[in-house]
Amino acid sequence: MATRWKWSVAITAFVLPVILAGCRKDDSTVHLTGSVTYDGRPVPCGNIWFIPDHKQGNSGHGSMALIRDGKYDTQSGLGVVGGAHLVRIEAFDGVVHGDNADGKLITKPYEQSFELPMTSGTLDFEIPAGPQ
Repeated sequence: MATRWKWSVAITAFVLPVILAGCRKDDSTVHLTGSVTYDGRPVPCGNIWFIPDHKQGNSGHGSMALIRDGKYDTQSGLGVVGGAHLVRIEAFDGVVHGDNADGKLITKPYEQSFELPMTSGTLDFEIPAGPQ
C-alpha cells in the first residue's frame, strides 16, 4: 500500500505542474476593451469574434466577447493574441423576440481583417451603415 501511495504522489507531483502549465494563459495573450458602434450609435448587444488569420501566420487561439450597451471586454474570456485576425461582429437590437434574448440583427454580420495590437488596450470598432 505504501508503494502505491508513493507512486501516486510521484505521478501527481509530475503531472499536476504539466497540466497547470498547459492551462495557463500564454504570455502573448492580450486583453482588449472598446466600443462597438453601428451608424455612429452603440450596438445594444451582440458578439464579437476574433479569428486568427492563419494565412497571415497567426496560429494563436480564437476568442469571443459579448457586446453590451456598445462595449466589449475580452477579459472575461480567453483574451486574444495580437496579430492578423478576421473580426466578425454580430449586432442585435437588444429587444427580446421570442426565444432570442438578444433580439433581431440590426445589420448583417460584419467581417473585416484587422491587425490586433500585441499589448493590452482599447480598440474600437465602427460597423459602417449601408451595404457591406
